[in-house]
Amino acid sequence: MSIDLKKIIEHSAYCINCIASMNKDLARRVRTRARQLFEVLTYQGLPYLFAYVGGKTGEKNLQIIYELLSKNGDPSNVGREIHDKIVKDLKMSEEDASYALYGASIMYVLSRVTGIDFKTSIDKLVYEYGFDKLIQKITYEIAKWLKFFAEAKLPE
Repeated sequence: MSIDLKKIIEHSAYCINCIASMNKDLARRVRTRARQLFEVLTYQGLPYLFAYVGGKTGEKNLQIIYELLSKNGDPSNVGREIHDKIVKDLKMSEEDASYALYGASIMYVLSRVTGIDFKTSIDKLVYEYGFDKLIQKITYEIAKWLKFFAEAKLPE
């Protein structure tokens, strides 16, 4: 398995385009998460990032949003469906939802690049994937592109 930068860019853009169709406050918070959590990944590492995001949003919520992103489709339709799920069913705060959207975006792009289904527990994400050197390198690239696209497309 190698790093396919073109796939990383394509799927990172898809995630941010989904989020761009949500309300401005939530999109703004995701932009903040993309900037903040890129630094967390850089300085604390991938196991810490997985555990931190899971702790902020909850394992179940993270998995639900990952599954919705994985449906693929028109980004604005997928974004609206995810937003409705967050507000109506999950009743998440925008702060918690921003962590879930960021974490699910990382998982989604990783799954598209590696072919691995990341519908799994937080502890498995940390233990099985957090210490894998190639997954770490791929995730760094994903986080970088999510940050670039979030800064370009989501409101300040």
